[in-house]
Amino acid sequence: MGSLDDRGYLSTPLEEVAQATERTVEECEAVLRVIQALEPIGVGARNLRECLLIQLAASGQEGSLPWRLIHDQFDNLVNRRFPEIARQLKCSVEEVQAAADVVATLNPKPGLEVSSEDPKYVVPDLVVERVDDEYLVLLNDRNVPRLRISSAYESVLRDRRSAPRTPTRRRPANTSRAN
Repeated sequence: MGSLDDRGYLSTPLEEVAQATERTVEECEAVLRVIQALEPIGVGARNLRECLLIQLAASGQEGSLPWRLIHDQFDNLVNRRFPEIARQLKCSVEEVQAAADVVATLNPKPGLEVSSEDPKYVVPDLVVERVDDEYLVLLNDRNVPRLRISSAYESVLRDRRSAPRTPTRRRPANTSRAN
């Protein structure tokens, strides 16, 4: 699994895999096709486009409009240029939208289904924002819990401050009770 990233994509070029395993690129390609047919479908793909095509082919949709969107019109699909896709594929914009809806149901990161690690999110301490022609550096305190005082405790504190002070009786420190 060292050549697959967390998304399930093959992160090592097939030529390097062939060299490391002392096999031909063709043999490695054949093994990769077997891996790509395993669950979760799409694992072992080299990029998003290949991942989605593998999933559609596995569900018997090779050659369908969703498959053609990815295979022939991927850049237009990513940029949601549906009228351009419709013109080039000689279909309606509604058909393109329906096919894009099918594509949206596919899993773009099949490796996450089997990944043992929880995602690690990096939260910046500072945020730089541009306001007009100036840059402001702000403390990112969105994830810092807010300190709040319960209204019940607040009223006790207020009552205590307004009440006259009375001496309190203290118990000697080294006394013990007999049972």
